[in-house]
Amino acid sequence: MKKIIYAILAMMSVVAVSTSCSDDKATIGKEGKVKLSMTIDDEVTIISRAISDDELASLQESCKIYVYSSKGLIRKYKGIDEVPSELWLVSGEYKAEAWAGDSVAASFDKKYYKGSTTFTVSPTATAEAKINCKIANVVAVVKFDVSVASVLSDYKMTIANTKGSLEFSEENADAKGYYMMPKGDTKLTYTITGTKLNGDTYTQTGEIADVKSAVEYELTVKFNAKEFDSVGGSMFKVDVDESEVVYNDSFELTAAPKITANFDLTQPMAGEAGSFKKISIYASAVEEITSLELSGLNQLGFTASDAVSYFQMTDETKQELQAFGIDVKCPFATEEHPEGDVRAAKITFTASLLNSLGNGTYAIGIKAGDNKGKHRTVVLHIEVSDDAAKTTQVETYDVWATSTTLNVMLAKDNATGIGIEYREAGTQDWTKVYAETAARSISYSVSLTGLKAGTTYEYRAFADNDGEGKAFSSSTVYSFTTEATAQLPNAGFENWCQPAKAILPSATEGELYWDSGNHGSATMNKNITQSESTIKHSGNYSAKLQSQFVGLGVIGKFAAGNIFTGKYLKTDGTDGVLGWGRPFTSRPKSLSGYVKYNPAKVDNINSEAESKGCVEGENDKGHIYVALLTDYTETFEGSTFPMVIQTKTSNRRLFDKNGSNVIAYGEWISQESTSGDNTMTPFEIMLTYKRTDVKPTAILVVCSASYWGDYFSGGDGSVMYIDDFTLNY
Repeated sequence: MKKIIYAILAMMSVVAVSTSCSDDKATIGKEGKVKLSMTIDDEVTIISRAISDDELASLQESCKIYVYSSKGLIRKYKGIDEVPSELWLVSGEYKAEAWAGDSVAASFDKKYYKGSTTFTVSPTATAEAKINCKIANVVAVVKFDVSVASVLSDYKMTIANTKGSLEFSEENADAKGYYMMPKGDTKLTYTITGTKLNGDTYTQTGEIADVKSAVEYELTVKFNAKEFDSVGGSMFKVDVDESEVVYNDSFELTAAPKITANFDLTQPMAGEAGSFKKISIYASAVEEITSLELSGLNQLGFTASDAVSYFQMTDETKQELQAFGIDVKCPFATEEHPEGDVRAAKITFTASLLNSLGNGTYAIGIKAGDNKGKHRTVVLHIEVSDDAAKTTQVETYDVWATSTTLNVMLAKDNATGIGIEYREAGTQDWTKVYAETAARSISYSVSLTGLKAGTTYEYRAFADNDGEGKAFSSSTVYSFTTEATAQLPNAGFENWCQPAKAILPSATEGELYWDSGNHGSATMNKNITQSESTIKHSGNYSAKLQSQFVGLGVIGKFAAGNIFTGKYLKTDGTDGVLGWGRPFTSRPKSLSGYVKYNPAKVDNINSEAESKGCVEGENDKGHIYVALLTDYTETFEGSTFPMVIQTKTSNRRLFDKNGSNVIAYGEWISQESTSGDNTMTPFEIMLTYKRTDVKPTAILVVCSASYWGDYFSGGDGSVMYIDDFTLNY
């Protein structure tokens, strides 16, 4: 049983008020300071279970905090690291709401929490506001009495709302199901299924009405001998016991200290000698700043030391640093800390110091640490130059295979005709691209297109008129390298081998890049995915994916014909464990190829697939999708992949296209046959990028002849042929 405490002790950094008030003022008019904390209560079934780093990271990333005044929403933050350290608000009444976790219809492991509180802000005291977030899910637990096994085998109970369902059996006897109820949905339905002793299938349904969040419903299933003997009686009695969810364990999470300014710290502070004004940098922490270090001071001419630590400095060193032109203060005095509030510090570089610097680039490190052992470091770049225009080093994630966007800054107000000139590294001639300067600004974007993939380019800023009638080209030259146009190995599905029962889509087992569910189906002497020589686009083969029931008689399971980038790791009973994704760092615009698809009527279906839209008797659906993943790895029995998929109901983990690790996604779905007898139809799947500020670490391509194959449902005989996949850039 656990209670996760997020000590988000303040919500707006000191710098947030620095732009609207003088540097040395603690309050403005009737403003007051808010100290806001958020608590997440989490119930856990196994006492010895420790929350994992992945779970903590997920909660930190999903955390949302909204602050409302009488006029409506005034602040919103997503992710604990986005929440600043202090919030200054005008005196009055406020409400804060918080959410964390995954809001999914039904899950065995994804929970959702929410809470709210009201608080009053005044200029005379720091407002204390705690949001206690409790579980927002309806929780379900199933207990099977020993009497059930005496009359039924292979029994299970499926509990569902209108958007999702979970399957409970003896295999996951300790499982808890977490349900987020859709709007207007107030009941959970349950279905008991199994095989009677005479071999007949048994089904019994029921419901739990008026379910409530943060309430656990324990369903105990017992053999109902008396009623079952009656005509039309139910075989089982289901007792429902309601109880509030209990919590009793705690973890503390905090964001690292923040370092901000009233200008963009990611860009250099640039100007001509003598043109600088003073600049201030602000450090703030959730709890307490315990270290504040400045480095690179020798560059500026401070000879006493190249690096200093403010909290360990002697008064003499502080005075020397202040006289030099660098002043460090904790601006908000309190009774506990008369020298200043140690959750906030301000570092000021005076105009006289900055204007004493000669032409050149200076890099000053600023590192803040808190009493939780967390640190953050930024580098203040100062550029002193009489250049007419400047540019900066482009981020690697802003460079694509054939294009990039660069910034050019106006360094002299009267300079005109500015832009970027670039060339392929090792060549002589520069190509000029002008910035669009119709709207007056300081910084402009310049797009370079038609670049060669996997090629290094040089670039620099230029101006037709440097303000004195002369053409200008910067002496500072930067470079970038475009992404490679990487392709998928064996994308024409020409290479196949069969080292054992399972046919593999590779020349040898050691070269495996694609894999399929053949490892599971081959145990019953069937390969659901194999080469095909009669229906193809080019070469000798295509890949044939055929859905079918795999087993003997009624013993077995429906298996979707499939292929994916990754590796089949293990057969768990009649279920599979799959390692999905392969290393990949390029960013294509689309995936194209050739497909032929003939769907069969859905004749294998379970309640879980039915709840997700699968309809018996309708056409099956063919599905091809591609995803780019980042910052995510999972390990299963020593094998590490971007994602480990498990189809077993008790610990099911499937791909989520909306997952935080998915930065781009696209799909092709068809419920109709493609045209032609033995011809293949071209397709193109456009990738939609959710994030462009990171590069991928893996690519996932999955093809299935049955859309609901993850739930062992679809049409026996649905077949898909695929060939000649190409990633387009």
